[in-house]
Amino acid sequence: TSWSMIEKENAIIEEILALIPPTINTYSAIGATTYETTVWNLAIDLSVSPLGAGLIYPSWIANKPTVVHAHSMVLKTFEFAATSSSFRENIVPPVLVPKEYIVDSSNHNYECDWKGIYTEVMNILRNLVDH
Repeated sequence: TSWSMIEKENAIIEEILALIPPTINTYSAIGATTYETTVWNLAIDLSVSPLGAGLIYPSWIANKPTVVHAHSMVLKTFEFAATSSSFRENIVPPVLVPKEYIVDSSNHNYECDWKGIYTEVMNILRNLVDH
């Protein structure tokens, strides 16, 4: 059920939050309504998302810079579409984590080295500050 998935995701977010200093404000939209999720995504400066449903709110609706990670085969298939206006006119194209940071495993599972995400996020932040 969706409630059990929300509980699992909240348990994972708690593990992540334990690694982040308490002086950094964090917010979670897990279990939020569509309206709440849209409002949060309009308020952000950038997003890091898995390829798939993770792009709907930050990229396709809010048009925010988004760093995307996925299985390398999926990234390759999505590479052209991600940088075009296929999903939204005048889109801020999502940035794909380079394939060298992805280690594929079976059933489209994968590991993504955080350094690849970090590098792309820092590039976006530098551009946001410069503009």
